Amino acid sequence: MQVNEAIARAKEIVNELFGAEGIIDLNLEEVALNKQKTEWYVVLSFLRPISEKQVGALGQALATIRSRHKKLVRLSAKSGEFIAVTDSVLGIAAA
Repeated sequence: MQVNEAIARAKEIVNELFGAEGIIDLNLEEVALNKQKTEWYVVLSFLRPISEKQVGALGQALATIRSRHKKLVRLSAKSGEFIAVTDSVLGIAAA
């Protein structure tokens, strides 16, 4: 699997998992092949609506408040098979 294929596959996965939440502005942040060349690490960020629990009824009524989230998507370098999606606070260095 080439880098462009890994990025496209990671975006598909994030959209499948989080699309129903109304995410927008999906961006590539980082991409790397691990040292063993067995896994792609793709970090994507997106905007997600902030829940009423986080901002209260007024913020929810405005419906314009969103927070940016980063996710690390791990894929098999050979097949493109999904391995994991995790929070990515530290980016690829955390993988």
